[in-house]
Amino acid sequence: MWFTELLILAFGQEINVSTLEAEKQPTSQSPLKEAIHAFRQSWAGMLGLIILIAISLFSFVGPAVYGVDPFEIVWAPLTAPGEAAAVPLGTDQLGRDMLAGLIHGGSSTLFV
Repeated sequence: MWFTELLILAFGQEINVSTLEAEKQPTSQSPLKEAIHAFRQSWAGMLGLIILIAISLFSFVGPAVYGVDPFEIVWAPLTAPGEAAAVPLGTDQLGRDMLAGLIHGGSSTLFV
């Protein structure tokens, strides 16, 4: 076979052509499996998934854990974050709890 002789001349050693042809054949994976594999290999994709899960848990479990009405005036207006234990993220211009507003707004945003 002239192709085998050409490979021997080019690389200086005999190469098994059937091995090269076997390596060329693509694996028979579905596109979904390939996409999942590529996603799992990407550190940015995994970090984004972790952040999405954290935001989802915060938004959907938060109202049960932190049961403050986001529209109720609970403290003095414009309280700084960490200034009062009752309002960990402070209050807005009307005295509404910022943490309750974030939880309420996050769940509404994820529903959309």
